[in-house]
Parts: sequence; C-alpha cells; structure tokens
Amino acid sequence: MPVPDQSPPRRGPRLDPRWIVLAVALALAVSPPDPPWLALLVPAASPLTALAASVAARAVTVVAAFGVPLLILAVARPRWICRFACPLGPVLDACGRGRGGGAGRIPAGTGRVLLGAILGAAAVGWPFLLWLDPFALVNAAGRMARHPADPASVAAGLGGLIAVLLSWRFPRSWCGRVCPLGAMQDLLSGPRRRSAEPAASAFPPVSRREALGAGAGVAAAAVTRALGAPHAAPLRPPGAVQGPRFGAVCVRCGNCAAACPSRIIRPDPGRHGVVSFLSPVLDVSTDYCREDCRRCTEACPSGALSPLRTLEAKRAWRIGLARIDLDTCQLAAGRECTACVAICPYGAITVVSDGFDSRPVVDPALCNGCGACESVCPVEPVRSVRVRAGATDG
Repeated sequence: MPVPDQSPPRRGPRLDPRWIVLAVALALAVSPPDPPWLALLVPAASPLTALAASVAARAVTVVAAFGVPLLILAVARPRWICRFACPLGPVLDACGRGRGGGAGRIPAGTGRVLLGAILGAAAVGWPFLLWLDPFALVNAAGRMARHPADPASVAAGLGGLIAVLLSWRFPRSWCGRVCPLGAMQDLLSGPRRRSAEPAASAFPPVSRREALGAGAGVAAAAVTRALGAPHAAPLRPPGAVQGPRFGAVCVRCGNCAAACPSRIIRPDPGRHGVVSFLSPVLDVSTDYCREDCRRCTEACPSGALSPLRTLEAKRAWRIGLARIDLDTCQLAAGRECTACVAICPYGAITVVSDGFDSRPVVDPALCNGCGACESVCPVEPVRSVRVRAGATDG
C-alpha cells in the first residue's frame, strides 16, 4: 500500500522552531566557529548521516554520537525531526505555501528507495547519495554564501536548490515523498506506531521497493567505484579515508574548507572523476597545510576525515610526497634559490652538492606532503616542486 505523505503541517515562521535551527546552521556555515568542532553540530545531528557514515566506515565514531538524540526522538515521535528540527523544512514549506498540493505527482515511496540506495551503498563503503541529507544540504548552501565567487562552492550549494525547485513546482513533495531522512523516520517510528494502532497501515515494513533500492545502491556504488579508478589521485586533507572511497563517504558539507586557516581546501571541480566531484582537495599553490593545525579533522561530520587527536599524529600523517623537477629548478640550474629548503617545517629537503653543481633532494621518510615547498617555489607557471598523492592515496 502506498506510503502517505508525512510532511509536517505548515507553520508560521514566528512559531516554527525550525527557523531557529536554520539560522544557527547558516551562521555556523557562513562564519567558521572557534573551536572548529562546533561546525559539525548541524550536519552531524542527522541520524541518517550518523548511520550511513558509520556503516561505510565499519566503525561507530564519536561524531556519530551527535545523531543519537534526534535518532531517539525519531523513534519515539513520528517525523519529529521534520516538524521541529529540520533546517531545510521551513524554506520548503514557504515555497509551497498558498499553492495547491502536488506531492501526488511524485511516486510514493521515492524517499524509501533513496534511503535503501544510501544504506545499500554504505554497506559496501560507498554512500554516494548521502549529500541528499537535508542537514548537509543546508550546510553546503551556507558555504556557497561564504564563497559566492568559487564555481565549485556554488555547485556544491546547489543541491538544496533542487529541493526548493521541486517543492515550488510540487508543494510538499520533497518532505513528503523524496527526502531520505524523512523516509528513515517513517521506518524508525513504524513498529511503535503499528503496535499502538494495529489496524494502521501508514508505516508498512520494508517492502520489495526498498530492497530493490538497496540493491540499486550496491550496484551504483560498484559503478562509481569503477568510474573513480582511472583518475589521478588528488591531494586530500589529513586524516582522509584512503582511496576513491573518500569521495563516497564525504557529504560535501564544506566544514573542512571553512575550518582551514590556510584556505587551501577547495571543492574538486571534477578533475579527479565523478566520485570525487565537489569533495575537498588541497591546493598548495599559495599556502600549505600547517604543521600545528588539525582543525579540518575536528570539523568533519561524516568520518571522511578521521579526527587526528594530537599534533604528533597530524605531522605523521602522509598527505603526499614532494617531487622536484630538476630540469626547471633554479638551484639545479646554478641560480641562487633555496626557498623550498628554508621553508620546509620537517627538514625533508636538503641541498646535495658534488663540488660544482648543487640540487635539492627530498627525503621521503621525512616529507609528509604539507605543500610548503610548492607554495614558495618561484618558478612559474608550473612549479619545480610539486606535491603529489601517493600511489595509495585517493
């Protein structure tokens, strides 16, 4: 039997607590907080992100605990998150206010199919649709407002626009029939609702539709994994999940980029394949990953970046490896230049001389790929020193 719309009743903005949640979410997204872990409060509050990320990472992280309170409320009260805590909900309600219903034009159970696809893909480590979580969509929109001139940031923030346009064209369709977080709440509160109302059929058990969605998620995860394989490995922030799986676990919330004091974390515009699109990559052409900073790892809500709890752990993390092109290096050409040697915070670059010619040499055992050397190399347009991800980095 089709799942009826469970979108919350329309509320006036003055009485709706979701407007407060939205204001807090945008404030934390637009203005990076200090300490940086405050930025993960909103995206990590979603039980969908907590569950899918934990399944994909094969571990329950401390960050996942942020989703437990809303998870409990979702079990106890049907659609409680939609009614009182969803930051995207009041905007979507406003889009459809005063217009006739249109949710019926969207196939019933669409959200449950998407939920099945997310969890099925998470089971094989690739929850590639997790960015559809409304908490993540609002967070990404806030980052777009902070960097309106960055095309990749704008693209990352446009996910919420899909929900807005759908709700304007078909009022209440996103909340009632598409949102995977809403579908998750229906499943969580279903057993309790059926036990209280034996004759009710509003919350049916998992059906063939959801099972097919899970299977489709597994299949799509395999396809995206194959699409990500041939592309060059990007430089990722410290603590990143290894391999192309990072692009599937990351929810594109933008917290890491906002937390970075060097401003070297950028959304991938698509240079590293479909799986990596809009996920964070490092650009060390103007600055580098500071040896005394681990803020990005503290702000990640999905587990795509593991929390490096000490600076020693951060400094030991291999981001990549610096490589020097001696054909264009000024020192190797006999000119006075030791910029890379002077700035390296790990002492990984030294000058080797045979009495006539000198050249810089990188010690792989000491270099962690922070990018300091590349950021100061004076050779243009292509730097003589370039940091590249290792063979196993994604």
